[in-house]
Amino acid sequence: MPAAQTGTVRLRFCETEHLDIALDADANTVSVDRSRASADPRADGGCAVATGAFDDLADRPAVRVLVDGSVVEIFTSAGRSVTTRVYPTQVPPWTIQAPARALVWQLGRTVTTEAVPGHR
Repeated sequence: MPAAQTGTVRLRFCETEHLDIALDADANTVSVDRSRASADPRADGGCAVATGAFDDLADRPAVRVLVDGSVVEIFTSAGRSVTTRVYPTQVPPWTIQAPARALVWQLGRTVTTEAVPGHR
């Protein structure tokens, strides 16, 4: 199994609203930043961090991200998880921007996928 990579997965709701999931292999963390996930001032814009996130010997992906409506769940290869709610003002479909090597399963018509320039 390849080691965890450093990079960002972005769930883009519209031009001004997005959720960033940052993978940092050196720090062994996954950070979920909701600061720009909603233009609604009532929405929580906090950040969550999972430490000890990666297990290079695990037989599973470094990170799995599940999006089900307003619920976003992140599971790491070391068994850590982060679950959060987002309240974008834009209705689906949304876009996932991820490194080109990312494997994305589309279960419904909620998101589309595009590769992030400069990532392998």
